[in-house]
Amino acid sequence: SLFLALRCLPSSAIGYVVCVIYLAMSVTIDLSIAIQKTSQTQTSSDATNAYHFNPKCAVLLTELIKLVVSLGFAGFNAFREGERPKVQLEDAYWLVLPAMLFTANNILVYQAIGKNDMAAFGVFRDTMILWTALIWRAFFSTELGWKRLAGIVVIFGGLTLNRAGLSAWSWAFLWVLVMTLTNATGSVVNEFALKRNRKLDINVQNSVLYLASGTFAILLLALDEPSRLTGPTAFFQGFTGMTFFCLSLLAFSGLVVSRVLKYADSVTKTVACCLRGPCCVFLSPFVLGVSNSWSGLISAMVVAGGCTTYLLEGPMKEAKAG
Repeated sequence: SLFLALRCLPSSAIGYVVCVIYLAMSVTIDLSIAIQKTSQTQTSSDATNAYHFNPKCAVLLTELIKLVVSLGFAGFNAFREGERPKVQLEDAYWLVLPAMLFTANNILVYQAIGKNDMAAFGVFRDTMILWTALIWRAFFSTELGWKRLAGIVVIFGGLTLNRAGLSAWSWAFLWVLVMTLTNATGSVVNEFALKRNRKLDINVQNSVLYLASGTFAILLLALDEPSRLTGPTAFFQGFTGMTFFCLSLLAFSGLVVSRVLKYADSVTKTVACCLRGPCCVFLSPFVLGVSNSWSGLISAMVVAGGCTTYLLEGPMKEAKAG
C-alpha cells in the first residue's frame, strides 16, 4: 500500500515525497475540473451551464465512494477489535454542520472554476487563509501576531494586483470567496466535531460525515434538477471518462491525503499548500490552451509568498482564558 511504501523510504525523503504527491493530486483535480468546462473562453455570466453534467451528481457520487470505503475500513477495524463502535447520537449531530458546509464547498468548487479563469481561481483560492484567520480571531480570540498580519497584507496586495490587471471587471471571483469561506468554516467546525470523541474510530466519524454529505447532495440535486434522480441514464448524462477520473481523484484525496500529510513536517506542508495556486496558474495555458496575463502570473507568486509567511507561524491555537 501507499503507507507501507512511504515507510520504506529514507526518513529525510518522506516529507518531500508526500508533499509532491499532495501537490500533484491537488493541481490535477483543479485542472481536470477546468478541462471539462463547456468553454475555456467564456466566464462569469457568459456561460449559462459551465459543464455538460450536473456538478451535484459528481459530488453525490464522490461522497458515496468515500462512504463505502470508510464503512469498509470501519467494519474491518470493528471486526479486528471484536467490538462494535460506540457512536453516540450527539457525535452524529455535531458532524451534520460540517457535512452541510463541505457539501456546499464541493459544489462551489465546480461553480467557482466554471465561472472563472484559472488565473483568478488559483489566486483567490488562497483566501481560505484569510477566512480561517478571521474565524479564529473572532470566535477563539486568537492573537495573529505581526508575521501573520504581514502575510495577510501581502495576500491582499496580490489579490489587488490580480484584479487590477483585468481588461474588463468581473465579479465572478466572489464565487471563489464563498467557496473558500465554506471550506474554512467547515474545516474549523469539523476539527471541533472530531475532537469531541477522540476514542471513536476516525473511519466511523468519516462514515457519518459522508452519509450526511451525500444526503445533502441528494436534497440539493432534487431541488435543482429532480429529473436527474429518475434513473442512471439521466443521472450520468454528460459524464465522460474525465468526469469519472476527476471524482475518483476527489474521493481518493478526501480519504488519503489528510492521513498521508502527517508524514511531512510543517514547513514542507506549508510550501506545498502555497504552491498549489501558482502551479494551477502556470500549467493552465498548457493544459487548457488559454493564455495568462503577466498580472495573473505575478499575483499568483505574491499571494503564495504571503501564504507562506502566514503559514510558517504554525497552526492557530485558542487563546488561554485569563
